[in-house]
Amino acid sequence: MTPFRRHACHYPLRGLNDSTIYQFRVCAVNQAVVGRPSKDTEPVNTTDPLEHTRTMVIKVDRGREITITKDQLESQMKVPFPPTGVHACEVSDNYAVLSWTEPVPRGKEQLTFYVEGSIAGKNSWQLASMDITVGSPRFPMFNLQKGKSYYFRVRSFNKYGVSESSEPSLPISLGQPQAAPAPATSVFAIRDTDSAVLLQWQVPVEKEGILGYYLYYSEAGKQEWRTINNKPTTHTKFTVHGLKSKKECVFRVESVGRAGNSIYSNESPPILVKAVLVAPSPSTAIALLLCTGSGMILTWRVPANNGGDPVRSYYLDQKDKELDSWRNVNTKPAKERQHKSAVPTSFKMATIVPVPKKAKVCNLDRGHYYQFCVFAANVVGVGKPSEPSEAFLYEEWTMPEPDNLAVYGSQAALMTWNSGR
Repeated sequence: MTPFRRHACHYPLRGLNDSTIYQFRVCAVNQAVVGRPSKDTEPVNTTDPLEHTRTMVIKVDRGREITITKDQLESQMKVPFPPTGVHACEVSDNYAVLSWTEPVPRGKEQLTFYVEGSIAGKNSWQLASMDITVGSPRFPMFNLQKGKSYYFRVRSFNKYGVSESSEPSLPISLGQPQAAPAPATSVFAIRDTDSAVLLQWQVPVEKEGILGYYLYYSEAGKQEWRTINNKPTTHTKFTVHGLKSKKECVFRVESVGRAGNSIYSNESPPILVKAVLVAPSPSTAIALLLCTGSGMILTWRVPANNGGDPVRSYYLDQKDKELDSWRNVNTKPAKERQHKSAVPTSFKMATIVPVPKKAKVCNLDRGHYYQFCVFAANVVGVGKPSEPSEAFLYEEWTMPEPDNLAVYGSQAALMTWNSGR
């Protein structure tokens, strides 16, 4: 465990072994106790970041490949050359990260580095890397004094010896403490499903340094805030799942930066968690119920999903099988079921079936085949069309009609008819 005192949510580590897989976690500390550790990070492999620049893949016959290193192409050398370009690639209010360029040629032997530092104006160089093996051209410097400037230089080292020192860096001093980022604005939620909403917000005007956002929710009026995401999201939209249906919820957002987290944003307006209203799904099972001298009577099943609002009406399109174009059957919505109300005293058979919708289509040409599709509509609008029906031949049926279609509720009907004589 490495204790450090700071409010920023980042920290450079040094002294790690090369080509080793690590995982990390963080504990928060206050005056009372050390908090529980965070979740483990994903595994991190400490590979040499410049290794890919020193390797070359050569394709040979029969699809084989040979990997060679740049070191193998260099001439034999003993004591290495010094690094170049020492500079600070990152500066905060309590540390600085040094970076430099490896010597060229690098040599075949394993290469490490020594880092030396001196307070500006004193020319008193001391080993800054101490007993830490520096295997890559990057090194964080801690314990620097605020208000003072430092020079740094680097030496290369292999089994044959130590190089001359590099040219000193420019003066390096600690930066000013970073301010926490500004909070997000305009937080609001949009209905999605019975247990989810789409949360949206706007990036603050001062957006520099923002790494992501944490999201929170509470039931309206309770102020019992719960964290939505364990990792900061970098987007300004997020679908929040797992909410209780028919409960009013409010949301807030926290910006995340290197210097810490922002204050909370203003709460979103309360939103009732329920499915968003959409147009109905397509109807199904279009069938020809009756064909008379005045037209066809069609039937179909209600949509499987009414879109959160009862189906208010239906619209029909038709086309002649021999033609490509569809035309409207009704411009006014079809709303009512058609059925006879008289109940016969005798019947051969009675069957309970789900109640479909019905419509009569007139002005058809005898002997022609027709296809139909149905659109269901609710308060939102008209849904997508059904699949086209099979082609129905328009010819008057001569069989007897059913005597009665008696409706029971909204889901079933009782059809009855007399036996033939």
